[in-house]
Amino acid sequence: MNSNRRIVFFIEWDTDFFGFIKGITLSPSLRGNIVVHIFYRHDISPKSLPKYKPWLFKHPASSEHTNTAWKLLEAYATRFKFETDYSLTADKRRPKTTESLYSRIGSSKSSSTNSTPARSSSYYVISKSTESCKQLADAMYKKRQVQLEFVEFQHMTTLLDFVPYKCPHCQIVFAGKRELKCHDSAAHGFLCPNVECTYHRKENSFREERDLQQHIKDQLRCVFCPTKVFCSSDMLEIHKRNSHKKCACPCGRYYGERMSYLDHFFDVYPSPAALLSPSAEKCKLPKLGC
Repeated sequence: MNSNRRIVFFIEWDTDFFGFIKGITLSPSLRGNIVVHIFYRHDISPKSLPKYKPWLFKHPASSEHTNTAWKLLEAYATRFKFETDYSLTADKRRPKTTESLYSRIGSSKSSSTNSTPARSSSYYVISKSTESCKQLADAMYKKRQVQLEFVEFQHMTTLLDFVPYKCPHCQIVFAGKRELKCHDSAAHGFLCPNVECTYHRKENSFREERDLQQHIKDQLRCVFCPTKVFCSSDMLEIHKRNSHKKCACPCGRYYGERMSYLDHFFDVYPSPAALLSPSAEKCKLPKLGC
């Protein structure tokens, strides 16, 4: 993300929108680059509004009518000072991924504006009312040659959907890939959930989530204890020796239960009583050894 790039949101706030910025923090290097304006009805409870953030601006409507928040947003956007070096598209769909969002915006009007420089600012209007967004976008284009990107809100929409560099675990937005990598290395790595694994310690943590997932996939399980996992064959062998019975005969097999082991043992080594019984002559007793 270009450190000079500015992203501004105009949101017709509703109680369903609470999760849009909940828990999200901006890196100090992004202060002033991302700004969120929310416009809400006078009757919305303060508990349904996001807590203070230095990059959040709240605009309460003076009336309780249903469309007053939108009217306030519309008037504010009309007077807003937009920069001129950007290129946006109107699309009512929520961006599915960061890649699809940026590829969609970056490829817009490429056939007619090949000489247009890469934009340094992005402006979004978010609302449940798609029709109102369309009308505002049309009006802004006709009056000021401004094109707004509008997104029809969905429950899972968050600010993180609109930025390329963020930590999904800490919900922090960063200015670039290098800053994100430094955070990941300093704040946390990806730890193996197995407390006995050497990769459970921070100093041995994985730097990429895919490496951790592959590590977990390669872990070994005890056939007698399905809930236990081991990160190496040596650890699995130690567990078996300490928790299960290994046969003393040449087979060297482990048995999870004592009775299973004894059944096997006496099949290989019949007891003296079994050898002296009358039926022993008729039965072909197994040879010693496995």
